[in-house]
Amino acid sequence: MTAPTRRGRVVRPGAAIAATAALLLVLLLAYVMVLLPYLGDQALYALIGRDVLDGRRLYTEIWDIKQPGIFLWYGLADLLFGPSQIASRVLDVAAVLALGPVLHLMLRNRLTTPWVRRWTAAIAVVAVLLAPGSWDLGQVEMVTLAPAAAALALLAGSEYPGRARLVGAGLCLGLVAVFKLVLAAAVVVPVVVYLALAPPPCRRLRPVLVVAAASAVPVVAVAVWLGSTDSLGAALVTWFVDPVETAATPGVRNLERLLVGAGVFAIVMAPVVVLGVWQAVLTWRTRERLDTALVAWTVSGTAAVVVQFGWAYQWFLLAAPLLALAVRRLDGLAPGLPGRGGRRLAALALVCLPLVAHGARTLVWTAIDGGGLTAGSRSRIDARQGHHHLVAAELAAVPVATTDSLYVVGDPLFNLLAGLPLPLRTNGWNFWLFTPRHWDQVAAQARRARPTLILVEERAEPLVREHAPALSALLVERYTVVRDEEFGTWYRLR
Repeated sequence: MTAPTRRGRVVRPGAAIAATAALLLVLLLAYVMVLLPYLGDQALYALIGRDVLDGRRLYTEIWDIKQPGIFLWYGLADLLFGPSQIASRVLDVAAVLALGPVLHLMLRNRLTTPWVRRWTAAIAVVAVLLAPGSWDLGQVEMVTLAPAAAALALLAGSEYPGRARLVGAGLCLGLVAVFKLVLAAAVVVPVVVYLALAPPPCRRLRPVLVVAAASAVPVVAVAVWLGSTDSLGAALVTWFVDPVETAATPGVRNLERLLVGAGVFAIVMAPVVVLGVWQAVLTWRTRERLDTALVAWTVSGTAAVVVQFGWAYQWFLLAAPLLALAVRRLDGLAPGLPGRGGRRLAALALVCLPLVAHGARTLVWTAIDGGGLTAGSRSRIDARQGHHHLVAAELAAVPVATTDSLYVVGDPLFNLLAGLPLPLRTNGWNFWLFTPRHWDQVAAQARRARPTLILVEERAEPLVREHAPALSALLVERYTVVRDEEFGTWYRLR
């Protein structure tokens, strides 16, 4: 039996049940992602975002090597919902959910199998929600997936994109640049490739110029804001000088970290990677316009990860182009899957196992820990997937008072959970990337600011001894050791 809709279309009961089940699965996965605890990166973004909205000048009075977007994103969550990690996670998950409809808009005119076209958004969202962990969610690469894909989707919706689509694509590129310049550079490549492959008589230069002009708007707006706070010069040094100096620091480049991150991404996202690479190989023969642009994005995205430091979460930059290519390949396989395509279906199911197992593991442990419905349950989830309870216990053991000022050469979770702002311009989270200039800045700022407590994490102690003589001398001269335990050494100002 079927039921007619108000518009005269027929809805089969099986399709309605499947759609409801998919919606419930997406909501369940989204809920579990919202419960993921902050780790060091997210704590730092939240602390800096809060300070920036309170008027502290970015790059001048508070510093990190990233572009402003991620700090403004976390600051927005704090402004809207207060200092709530769950509320911030809701925004992070919403950013991931937005990728689904964007990919649907990108591909709908190029998919021939009705069920693949209908399920594109759900496939994309489920895949991206199953894959990340606490480290990944809320990173720049995850937050910008949707606007990066939208830049290409706006163009792919028309063979000859009009001015509105070109301007929209440019604004999306500019938004990505506000979050991370190297990501914007990676997304510029597929946009240019798509426009360059336009059939005659399309003028290829004018659309590129329109996109470039529109992409400058968010970047210029941020530059004007930074200039109004006398921070633009410091920002330019942070964006273009610091990364070069840091990359030249011995030991910063780590081939093992790069390869392990790529391997983990390839295994967890196996169905997306396998189908996406398969479609990319076929594109060499078909030269289809959008597919070629997506392949170019995959290549430029890989290059963007390689020129950075190869953190595992950075590989999620490839999720959008590989997902689009994977759906295209699924569309090509779909007619042969029933009946004699049983082997293909079994192979596809086998490839999906790592992704499903990864997501199912998070779901099962969340359920075992109580589903996050109570404060105790959320604490158990954090204990399994984070370490807030350990940081809180260490803060209580020192103890750290609300009247203290705290500088940590290490995890900014200490400042976040203590409710204390970062006391120096240079935070201590990326101590393994510090150049001699950064270490000297930390010592000079600490000498002026005189934080009442300094924690040097155990893993940072060798670097401080070997590369930060000025900071080591300051600790001996003005501070007393008050605790030397698992996390590191605590110093209190004499």
